[in-house]
Amino acid sequence: MKSAISFALAVLCAGGVAFAADVTPDVQKTLTDAYGLTCAAVLDPSDKNFDAATAVLSPDYVVVDFKGASHKRDEILAMEKQQLKTFKASSCDNKFNSVTQTDASTIVVVNTSNIAGEIQAPDGKHDFTALNKAQDTWKLVGGKWMQTQSKAMRALIKVDGNVVQDQGD
Repeated sequence: MKSAISFALAVLCAGGVAFAADVTPDVQKTLTDAYGLTCAAVLDPSDKNFDAATAVLSPDYVVVDFKGASHKRDEILAMEKQQLKTFKASSCDNKFNSVTQTDASTIVVVNTSNIAGEIQAPDGKHDFTALNKAQDTWKLVGGKWMQTQSKAMRALIKVDGNVVQDQGD
């Protein structure tokens, strides 16, 4: 359960600072807004917020986990929706580590997110913190920026202050 929680929350959270010079202000705003929606969905997982946050995921969106396995959009969304039912966030903080426009229609964002809150388990509520770092690929599809991939880079998950997952760099 602990890795599924961290996996789903890692996918959902991301954030923004430091844009490369070649990323235009309108694209910067689009990406910043998209990542802001993810925190809104974590802090208030209503259907409206969840749908808004996941609307930027392309139909062929995949998550590449620490073992290199790919997980498709529908699988990730089902897992996220289920995990958010047991999680009550108290904070969500995001930071872009880097933003690189590799060509006119591709941007790679490396981001780190920090979330905290409580998770409901069979034995009661537990404090939960997650630091997640991911490399996200965005593509310009039909005039709209869509996230096509998220690759796990780092996960440090704690429950009641105890490390339950520590993977990546």
